[in-house]
Amino acid sequence: MITLPTQKVKAETSNSKYLVYFGKPKVGKSCIASQLEDNLIIDLKDEYAHLTAFKVKANNLTELGEVINLIKKKNQECNGFAYKHITLDNATWLMEMISPLAAKKYRAMPFGKSWTGTNVLELPKGAGYYYLKEAFQEIIDIFRSLTPHFILICHVKDNAIDKDGEEINELSIDLFSSLARLISAEADSIAYVYRDKNKTIMDFNGIGNVIAQSRQEHLRGKKIVIAESDENNKVTTYWDRIYLPELTQTQLNQAA
Repeated sequence: MITLPTQKVKAETSNSKYLVYFGKPKVGKSCIASQLEDNLIIDLKDEYAHLTAFKVKANNLTELGEVINLIKKKNQECNGFAYKHITLDNATWLMEMISPLAAKKYRAMPFGKSWTGTNVLELPKGAGYYYLKEAFQEIIDIFRSLTPHFILICHVKDNAIDKDGEEINELSIDLFSSLARLISAEADSIAYVYRDKNKTIMDFNGIGNVIAQSRQEHLRGKKIVIAESDENNKVTTYWDRIYLPELTQTQLNQAA
């Protein structure tokens, strides 16, 4: 039964349920993911062979489906979430992987029943992008349902755009535009990851030419040092700056 509130409803969480971060190659995107506690990494392209991590490889859509079913089973066994975080690395390889699912979605339509192709991008007038977006979103939605905190790692795309008559380079997620916009709209936080000497920075600022933002107050508009290395190349990460300790229900009631 639905009841209307009589006062402001307190926030249920201070952390991102859906975090996206992107950056150039070799800036440490995989390294920082490997050091997040209770984080199951779905490695789609052998990005973690050199890293000690809580990881599982899925090289194709069938294997990805097997991983999903195994996580669902573990969630059922513990009557909750088996993993506090699940990271999918990375979006570009997921796009390559979902082509059969996109084709299946097109053939399920009345006008696609007689289609014998395998690559929806060969459909006229760019119609295939819609089915790729639908297939991509289906996989993301599944993973988001399997964990309280889902992370999607992406490559960066450097676009030349016109801004007030001046051409500038815009850094954004390396996916086709309509899908990138969808991810940007649905994600709680989007960060651009880059290196500054021995520090790895997560930029949630979104000023200038970087597509970055956050709904979380402690991240919004910030540039946060997520990791740094010492003279022996030992990397220390600070994920507690991204995921704050969650308040218990008692604490939430007291705060109210």
